[in-house]
Amino acid sequence: MSDQVIVTLVIVFDVFVVLAVIWLYRTALNRSRKLMADWVIKNGCTLLNAELRVWRKGPYKWASSGQVIFRITVMDWDGRERQGWVCCGSKWKGAAFSDRVEGFLDKEAE
Repeated sequence: MSDQVIVTLVIVFDVFVVLAVIWLYRTALNRSRKLMADWVIKNGCTLLNAELRVWRKGPYKWASSGQVIFRITVMDWDGRERQGWVCCGSKWKGAAFSDRVEGFLDKEAE
């Protein structure tokens, strides 16, 4: 093979890898947003705000890079505004390939 063909193949492969990474990231983000919204509804709340957390992950600081963490603000079943955390995806499959979701609302100040 000539050098020009090898360079072309390397460039095509690199473009493919970049596109695959972008697709995985978008898939994980879209799935995690839906999982988080479903979790909020399932727990009888209304979502007011959801902030994607990359660095400050709260109680999920040991989450894998494939898991998606949200800091949420909701209106609970009693009409009170509360905050909480939601972690989407499993440790090994991440959010792109797992339906696992766990979360909790912060304890209320008394």
